[in-house]
Amino acid sequence: MSPDERRAQLVDAALPLVREFGSEVTTRQIAEAAGVAEGTVFRAFPDKPALIRAVIERAMDPSDALAAIRDIDPTLDLAA
Repeated sequence: MSPDERRAQLVDAALPLVREFGSEVTTRQIAEAAGVAEGTVFRAFPDKPALIRAVIERAMDPSDALAAIRDIDPTLDLAA
């Protein structure tokens, strides 16, 4: 797995945990959710705050919402 793929895996695993626990989430919880050893978290991110920032950036990324909006058929009436 490439370093970027590993970081994405960790961010994806951490997102629901950060929603639930906020910054109190532990790197052990994140590692378990991602199915990796805790040391892997620190090989992918320099520290926990960097991982939390990446999670927040992912949560705030409008790409998924914009793609969903683009997929709406503009010929449908407003009720549809």
